[in-house]
Amino acid sequence: MIHLGKEIIRFGIAMPFHPWEEVLKCAKWGEKYNFDSIWMADHMVGMGLKRLDALEAYSTLAALAMTTKKVRLGTSVTNIQTRHPAVLAQNISTLDHISNGRVITAVGAGEAMSIVPFGIPWDKPVSRMEEAIKVMIKLWTEKSVDHEGEFFKLKGAFLDPKPIQKPYPPVWVAANSPRTMRITGRLADGWLPVIRDNYAKDLKKILDVRKRAGKLSDLERGVLLYSVVAKDDDAAKRILEFPAKVFSLFDVKGLEKYGLKVPERFSLEKFAYSPKMLTEIIEYAQKNVPFEVVEKRYIWGSPTSCIEKLEKWIKAGVNYFVIVAFVSEKYREDQYKLWGKCILPYMREQYA
Repeated sequence: MIHLGKEIIRFGIAMPFHPWEEVLKCAKWGEKYNFDSIWMADHMVGMGLKRLDALEAYSTLAALAMTTKKVRLGTSVTNIQTRHPAVLAQNISTLDHISNGRVITAVGAGEAMSIVPFGIPWDKPVSRMEEAIKVMIKLWTEKSVDHEGEFFKLKGAFLDPKPIQKPYPPVWVAANSPRTMRITGRLADGWLPVIRDNYAKDLKKILDVRKRAGKLSDLERGVLLYSVVAKDDDAAKRILEFPAKVFSLFDVKGLEKYGLKVPERFSLEKFAYSPKMLTEIIEYAQKNVPFEVVEKRYIWGSPTSCIEKLEKWIKAGVNYFVIVAFVSEKYREDQYKLWGKCILPYMREQYA
């Protein structure tokens, strides 16, 4: 943890999607190199360029809870469309008990790759997400729940045991649109967007909504950032350039701000993995996305360069970084070690 005045800056790392043996190693490295938390994506499919395997998030985190001691356990993020909120509330409460109160749940309105191929209903996803959050909070805090909503109806429903954390485990929202940011301000305990060009401006909007809603608790201000740390900037760029171009395409609207007209079918709201689509998105990225346009969206370079980039995010208001190591399996521990040995100690000393 890093103290910035009265502020605390925390760092988490995102786990790979697969295989279990690698996830387990990464979780242990997270504790070894003094990260505050480990985070598991909650996807039906992985987001790889070669393999699309994905382990189920909550059962995986439950296993990791038994093999770790202090790191918090987060989802980055739970696709709230794929579970009834009562089921999800029980998943989270159970994990909170298994981990002795270490759970953070970040939720989102969903993405096409985990919904469309499986025939899961996806009507009014933001409204459904908002109501689901309200239902979960009721089940965690009330003895008996009667709820008559647009999507969910509960009569005399109850959930026991209640979570260990009081009043309930933190719920963060992966808000990237004006409406989901307003929901974050009214309901959430934290914000976890990905690749924000206007973080400070959007954060102010969320905090204004929060103030008007009378929400008194502090908001954790996170960001999910992809990262490559290396001995020098050139080495990091060689590793990062190709995947950075590809994954930037998922933010179609963000790239439009830089004059890039990207096909809407590549956005997270439309994109569903298939060999043909994957080939198409790779070819498009290589031909049409300059690295200079997307490089500011990532934490990359030497440890010194990464520290400089982190400080800019802190200045914008971030107090919780969730880092995705954008490297292949054999280089992951090297990434965590560079963070744990070179970056985190410096930051802790700098802001102590």
